[in-house]
Amino acid sequence: MTRVNGVNHIAIVVSDMSESLRLYRDILGLPIVSTMSASQPRAWEQSSGDRLKNMPSRLYNLDMGGGILLTLVELPDALVLGRSSFANELWPGDRAITPLGGTDHVSMSVESEADLIEIHARLIEGGFEVSDIESLEVYPFWKQLRFYDTIGNALEISTWDYGDARWPERRERIERESLLLGDPDPV
Repeated sequence: MTRVNGVNHIAIVVSDMSESLRLYRDILGLPIVSTMSASQPRAWEQSSGDRLKNMPSRLYNLDMGGGILLTLVELPDALVLGRSSFANELWPGDRAITPLGGTDHVSMSVESEADLIEIHARLIEGGFEVSDIESLEVYPFWKQLRFYDTIGNALEISTWDYGDARWPERRERIERESLLLGDPDPV
């Protein structure tokens, strides 16, 4: 039976990326792995289309080691009721999640897309409302599904599916177009 095998990333909502990076990057020493900015719509459009209503100003991934990322989601107006997550449109159902200062979601890892498909089916059989399995254009080798636990915590199960036959071409494109560093005004 397939099981999740660790944490993929933890996304937290912050109101000021500069101040947050002062702690996580400068004090705690977590290196930046990738950046995205709303001022660079190409990355957001390719990954989420028009589904995201509460676009983050910036989204930074920092390396916590062991393949685990800390994702900082900058939402300056996150305290506005109903606009609490940058991506609540991506989760099934219609809920506002994540107040400012809270965890946006926890993403757990599986080894492959096949494992993701198996867990997707088990979640549906278990009566959970679950998203489709998606692949983001920005990180096309990263596939994920989303759902809520029994008390409403936003969860994601992800795979860095390097076994995908399209990975070599995607890697070249990512490097060529600098898709992992998408904030033109980095902090």
